[in-house]
Formats: sequence, structure tokens, C-alpha cells
Amino acid sequence: MQHFVDVPSNFENMFRAAEKFVEAYFAKRKYSPGYGIIEIDGERYILVRAKSMSVELFETVRRLFISSEHHKAFDIVKNLLFDIAHALGKSDAVFFHKKAKLKTPTEKLSAGPVHFAFSGWASVKILPESIIETGSNFVLYYEHPHSFESDSWLESGKKPSFPVCYMNAGYSSGWCSEAFGQYLVSFETSCRARGDDRCRFVMAPPDQIHRYVKDELSEKLTTDPYVTQYNIPGFFKRKAIEALLEKSESKYRMLFSYANDAIFVLEHDKIIDVNPMGISSVGRTKDVILNSRFLDMAPRFQSNGHSSSSLWAEYFKEAVSGKSMVFEWQFTRPDGSLVDTEIALNIIDPDYHLFQAIIRNITQRKKLTSQQIQAQKMEAIGTLASGVAHDFNNILAGMLGFTSLLKLRLPKSDVNCQYLERLENAIQQAADLTKQLLTFSKRSKPRTVSLDINTTIENVIHLLKSSIKHAISLNIELSESLDPIYGDPNQLEQMVMNLIINASQALPSGGTITIRSRTPSPQELSAENILPLTENYWVVLEIIDNGIGMSESTLNRIFEPYFSMRENGKGIGLGMSIVYNIVNNHQGQIRIQSREAQGTHVKVFLPFSKQSPLPYLGHSSELIPGTETILIVDDEKIIRDLLSELLNSLGYKILIAHDGYEALQIADRHDLELAIINMGLPKMDGRETFKELKIKHSGIYVILMSGMDFSETEQIELKAEGVSFCLKKPFTLGELCRCIRTLFDSRKS
Repeated sequence: MQHFVDVPSNFENMFRAAEKFVEAYFAKRKYSPGYGIIEIDGERYILVRAKSMSVELFETVRRLFISSEHHKAFDIVKNLLFDIAHALGKSDAVFFHKKAKLKTPTEKLSAGPVHFAFSGWASVKILPESIIETGSNFVLYYEHPHSFESDSWLESGKKPSFPVCYMNAGYSSGWCSEAFGQYLVSFETSCRARGDDRCRFVMAPPDQIHRYVKDELSEKLTTDPYVTQYNIPGFFKRKAIEALLEKSESKYRMLFSYANDAIFVLEHDKIIDVNPMGISSVGRTKDVILNSRFLDMAPRFQSNGHSSSSLWAEYFKEAVSGKSMVFEWQFTRPDGSLVDTEIALNIIDPDYHLFQAIIRNITQRKKLTSQQIQAQKMEAIGTLASGVAHDFNNILAGMLGFTSLLKLRLPKSDVNCQYLERLENAIQQAADLTKQLLTFSKRSKPRTVSLDINTTIENVIHLLKSSIKHAISLNIELSESLDPIYGDPNQLEQMVMNLIINASQALPSGGTITIRSRTPSPQELSAENILPLTENYWVVLEIIDNGIGMSESTLNRIFEPYFSMRENGKGIGLGMSIVYNIVNNHQGQIRIQSREAQGTHVKVFLPFSKQSPLPYLGHSSELIPGTETILIVDDEKIIRDLLSELLNSLGYKILIAHDGYEALQIADRHDLELAIINMGLPKMDGRETFKELKIKHSGIYVILMSGMDFSETEQIELKAEGVSFCLKKPFTLGELCRCIRTLFDSRKS
């Protein structure tokens, strides 16, 4: 294999591997002149004639100047070529480092000379006296045999008095700067175009390059003007920046003074200038700031746990090397509060170690980001809880069904019936837990029913009793003569749960929580300004704790979204906001009294129900036989097996489909009288399936099943579309049979 880079033996393997990779990359060439495209491995390239970017460019710019200013023309071209090539080298390095998955600085360096050779710039020889390591000791001695710039000058017959390989130097230093993560410059110490025997370069950090160049040139005659007046081109040269600032000093000072971000000018870490926004940000006078060091205004440790002094030393070192640093930083205000900021730190004068720090206050942004992350976590947990509840309801439906079927087939005198009853009760308790999961996940559809608030309270206490600390005692005082209230049981359970959890968190060392339900008196309603003042119109729920209490300022913010009394990371501050919304949704009112160290007293006033409870089919154990044809459509095997076995045993003709498409195929071949369809089918959901079945069999009855709640609105819409019944899993076999016979018997009558 031909080698394209001559390297010391200790780098041999690494560079040979780079040669294989780059050679394979350049082998994938595509030329499409008709479209003006040259591609290498899918990346677009351009061909540029070598002389047009070297000797001819110098000549073109030279003609723009009078003879006495030709040196200016040459300086312009030198810096232009170096700057462009430096940027190209950095850009190509980023691309190849990622494409070849190179990790270490020396690995990243290895691909550069190979790509350099394949793209026609020059071949490369790295000399053994080089010190290839990150830091101020880095120095790279190398040669470029067959440099396109030197060859262009030699072929033109012109002999310059200066080295000409500025693009070669710029590209190499740009690539190596990216590879080693530090600013490097390169200078050509001998050049074939000006009569030397080789094109030799030295590359080093900018504050070290001069001593290496002087050592290289010390062997040449001091009468050579190139030796005595050499100039190293800089990437975005400081003198050009200084000249620009001199011309626009007044504009810069205006921007400095009226900038929305804080700006500090530093000499090392000593603050020598600050704008008005900087004074406001750190809460100190200008005199105090100008006599401070940057670390004087920082806490001992930053938010990531690292010491401020060690982090600043690291950022300062990177900035000294010319790297623009952007990082988060906390300041301490005189009152001890912390300010979160984002700092862009740049060196503006390497000779005097002057730096500019542009500081943006991101306290509010971090707060919003934290809230968003917490909300996303809660959403993810809610999605998981919803999925678990849905799948668990399918399993429970099968368990409850088979348990009920077994119980019905045993004589009541059988001793095993009592065990089956216990099993049924356990399954029903598990079903109640899934309701709690759906409430938590907010996937439970709202439904309004007439209910007993005491039952709601008891359900929540049963759910929370194992998670409340043993040092906390619950005092339960529930009135037995309460009117029912009208509301969503899931939302009301969530409201009670949030209030009890808040009370328990206010008792870090233990205490008592009193949970009370009762009918308020007219005097109490008047005192609390609850209207109307009709006695027995309201039911009141009270949650009382003897915990840490709240200050007046905290009490005024208690219903604000994301306001939390808990320490960072242990609460998202939505609990009381949710309570407030639920109370409003139920046309209720809430009152809170609290004092620091004296506990908290919460009263929730809810209107009693003026409507009768919704009709309910009730539990039924009667399994009524029939002979009709029924199609069961469910992707859960346990549900298909249960319903098939039950209905077959009762005399019905049963057909089975795993999804909606299979159901439609069966409908083409059979006369169907009833379809029992699961809502959550894959490919085509239950609602779509039933609509398609209605097209094929207009008189078919449909029962939809789901592991999720059906809202009242959804039930009304489905019935308007032709659905006969909506059943939530798990349901008893008696409930299903009663629905089936209700449909078929109504047709006969």
C-alpha cells in the first residue's frame, strides 16, 4: 500500500489506519459535469486551479496597489489565504472526526495530513522532534513535499522573497486546533518557492510560536529581510479588531452602557470595568465591584457541586488559549441569595490577559426549564400509569370473569364458594386501584354522578394509609347524615388525596391529621362568606393538621401553579392548584387558615346533589341462555377465551376476531346479530370497526368494551352512532348477560 504521510515510528499504526479510512472515503467518487457536481462519498467538493489560489492571486491584488505599497498587497493576500484555510481546516476536522469516530487528539490529528494529501494540497512528513501533546508544550515540526503553492510559484518562473505556503499553514493549524482543543498557529520557516531546499513548518500555541520560529531562523543569514522582518499571520487578527474598535469607540461604549446583559472586563480575574446592568445583576456598587475579583462574588461551590475556584481556573485556562467559553455560573448577592447566569468568556487582549465576560441572568429560564422537566416527568409517569391500568383492567376482567363463572357452576353449599367470594372481592379491590392509577394519570374520562363524600374519603384513606408515616395519627370524624353530592369521583378522590398528602408533609416529626365531614351551620356559612346561606345546601370537608403551618405571604400564593414549599427537586407545586381547579369544577368553595408553627385548617364546601343518582343496571348473577350469533372482537386472548366459553355454554353461536380487519372478513361470510368489540384494538380501533360493521349489517347490535372510563359525552355520541351499551372492564358475567338479553328481548317485543 502506498503511504501518504511520513511519520515517526511511534505514530506509524495510527496514521496507517487513517490512510486506509481516508483512501476508502476518496475511492467513492462521482463526477456529474452536467449538473456541476463532484461528490466524494456523498459529500460535495469543488476543484480549484492551484495557481489561481496562489501566485496569480498575489499578482491580481498587487495590481490594485502602487509599487511603493506592494508589501501591503502581499500582507492582505497572506492573511486572507491563511484565515480561509484555517477555517477550512477546522471545519473539515470536525466532519472527519465525527465520520471516523476518532476520540483522542492524536487520532484526530492523524486523519488531517492524509486528507490533506488526497485533496491535493501537499504530501506530509512529520518530524521526530515534534512534541505532540495537549498544552503549552505542543510543537509540531513538519514538511510539505509537493506543496501546491510552492509548485505554482516554481512553475510560473517567479521567485518571491517570502514563503508562499500560507494556505498549507492555515489549513494544518486549523485542523490541529480542532483536534487538540486549543488555538494553534503555523509558520513556514523555509520554502522551495523562495529557493530553500524544502517547505518546512513549525506549529505551536500563539504565545510560544515566536521562540520556535526564532530558533528555526537563527541558522540563516541575518541580512535576509525575510528573517529580520517575518510576520506570523493570525486568525481574525487582534490588530484588525483593535482598529475596528478605535473607529467605533463611541458606538461600542453606548452598547456597553445600555446592553441588556451584564458585561465585565477582567484583567486575569480582577474586574477593571463593569456596565450598569452588571452592577444591577450582582447587587453591589461599582466601587465595590471594581475592587473585587471575580471569585469574590461567587459561592464556594457551584450548582453542579464543583468548587467555584477550580471551575474558574479551568474556564480561565481555556479562554487564555483563545477558546470562547460559554458556561453556567452562580453569583452570590449581598443578601445571600443566588443568581443563576450564563457567561460568555472571551480573551480580548492576549498580551495583557484582558477578558470580556458577557453575563446573562437565567434564573427565570432555569426555573421554567426545571418546571418543564418536572411536568414532562409527570406526563411520562402518567402515560405509564395509564398503560399499566389499561392492561391490568384486561387481566382483571379475565380473572373476575372466570372466577364468577366457576362460582356460578358450583352449588352454593360448596365450601369453595366462600374462597371464590374472597377472590372476587380481592379482584374488585385491584380494579379500584386501577381507577386510582387512571385518576393519577389524568387519563380517566370525567364522569358526574351522585355520590357519598364519606365513601370518597374512605377510599383515599385506604389507599394512603400504608404511605403515611407511623408517627402521624389520623383522626377520622365522618358524619353519617350527609346529603349526597354531585361530582366526578376520580377528581374528588384526587382532591382529598392532595390535601391529606400536603397535611402529612407539614408534619416532618409526626403529629395528628383530622379528617372530618359534616353539614355546616348557617352561622358558619355566613362567617366564611359562603353563599347562598341555605342550611343543608352544602357539605363541608375539613383537613386539619398541627404541623409547621404557613406564613401570610406563603398562604397568599398557595394556589399558584408550580409554587411549592418543599425543597428543590421534591415537589412540582401543582397539588393545591389542582385542588383549587377541582373545587371550582364542582361549583364549590375552599377556605384555608394557617399560621407558622400552629398548623393548617382547610375547609372545602361542596354543594349537595339535587339530582337522583344515574340509573345503574346493578350486579347480576343470572346467566340467561340464548341461540343468537355473536361476534367477539378483542386482541386480548384471556377476554376472548372467557366470553367464548361463557356464551358457548349458554347456547349462543360464537365467532372470534382478533382485530377489526378480521371482524370485517367474518362479517362478509356470516349473518351477525350482535358484536362485542374492544375499543382499544390495534390497526383499526373499536369505534371504526363498529361503524364498518354497521355498513355490512345495519341491524346489528353493538356492545363496546374498554379498560378505560367512558365519559358521559362519549356515551351519548356512541349511542347516537348506534352503539347499544358501553361496558368498562372488569365487568361481571351477569352484567354482560343482562345487556345481551335486554337487546335481544327488546327486539322480540
